[in-house]
Formats: sequence, structure tokens, C-alpha cells
Amino acid sequence: SVCNDFQLVMKDTHTSNNLIFSEQVNLSSLPLDFSHMRLVEERTDIINANYKNIIDVFLDVDHISVVHPDVYTKVGVAEKTEVEWEYYDWGNIQLVQKNNPYDQSFEKTLLGSEEDLSAVWVTVYPYTTIDWQPGCLTIVVCVPVNDSSTNAVIYKYRDTRYSDSNWKINSDIWETAWQQDTEQVECIV
Repeated sequence: SVCNDFQLVMKDTHTSNNLIFSEQVNLSSLPLDFSHMRLVEERTDIINANYKNIIDVFLDVDHISVVHPDVYTKVGVAEKTEVEWEYYDWGNIQLVQKNNPYDQSFEKTLLGSEEDLSAVWVTVYPYTTIDWQPGCLTIVVCVPVNDSSTNAVIYKYRDTRYSDSNWKINSDIWETAWQQDTEQVECIV
């Protein structure tokens, strides 16, 4: 017998595009196949900021050229890249079409099937961000600690069809952007 009053909370789960959610999220419009993604890293970063600021920075596409100059150029995201937005009750999807060439070192790592998109950014409001680049998927779930602190639970997935060099480029890009975003978020008052 269990000698406490703790009970597990049961929740329904919903699957969309091989991702599991606790709410109805429909990612069927994404022209991506997440079935080859494998979790390679999970960690929790403590961010000295309100979770709303983290989500707001993620949603601010205009911050990319200011906070991340040249960070995304290897994957074809330049300063004036156009982003197509789709809005839903649960959040939004931002599609970044490949309007600029990939860096030659990144181009060599590609498969040719999904590379019409340079990136996809999804917000499942108000706590979750999903970043995709060819070969890489990163999910951040913001868990508020208090008004000025957030545990950012980070899940990094690697597409098993892509090479080690693809993963290294993608991981380096994401980590650089995450560090810059964290610094930006922690400056917001």
C-alpha cells in the first residue's frame, strides 16, 4: 500500500505529426516528417526571466537580424528572410521558405527531400516552442518557477537520416541562438 495522498493526474494525449501533446494541436499542415527524429539530449536551463518574455522573444521574428546576425545564414535564413505565418487557437506556425542559398558546408549534408524550407518555428502558446531545421528538431517547454524565473526544459532531436556534420552545424546554430535569446530575455524588464 502507498502511505501518502499523492495521486497521479490523468490527462488525455493527442498526437500530431509524430509529436505528443496534452492538448489538441494540429501540425498536419507541416510538410515535414518527424518520424525519423530521435531524442539525443534533454536538459533543463534556468532562465532568470518570466516565461512570457521567452515566448515573446521567440515570436518576434524581427529580433533575428538584431540578436542573431549571421547565426542562421548556414541554413539559408538571412536578415530579410520572409516568414509565412499560420495562426491557430493553440498557437502558430512560422514557415521560413528557402529564399537564400544554404552554406556549402551545410548543403553537403542535405537529403534533398525537405530542404525547400530553411526553418519552421512553432509556438504552442503559452509554454512551448518547437524549432525545426533540416536534420534537427528542438523543443523548449517553459515551466514557470515564479514571476522572474523559468525552467526551460530542452529536448533536442536528431533526424537519423542525416550525417554527424549536419547535426553539429544544426546544434551549434541552435545553441548560439539560444544563448543570445537567453541574454536578451534576461535583459527585459
